[in-house]
Amino acid sequence: MDDGIATGFTIKAAILYLKRQGASRISIAAPVCSRDAYRTLRQEVDDIFILHIPEQMYAVSQFYEEFSSVEDREVIRILQAEDETW
Repeated sequence: MDDGIATGFTIKAAILYLKRQGASRISIAAPVCSRDAYRTLRQEVDDIFILHIPEQMYAVSQFYEEFSSVEDREVIRILQAEDETW
């Protein structure tokens, strides 16, 4: 899962790594993806789940009202709080 895919270069590197490791199935998901990246990536994976493929995409951040960085300690806090609810 990614927050969005603009060029697809980063996720393509991850896909190639997973293939080298012998992954039997690769699925990717993102809320938004550029058309060019989608066309390329759908040929590389078993499943691709994208909520929005815009006509034009300049940056992932253009599709978010709030796109600020999240510190590692905040992510850990959120994950720990979620873990406690399970």
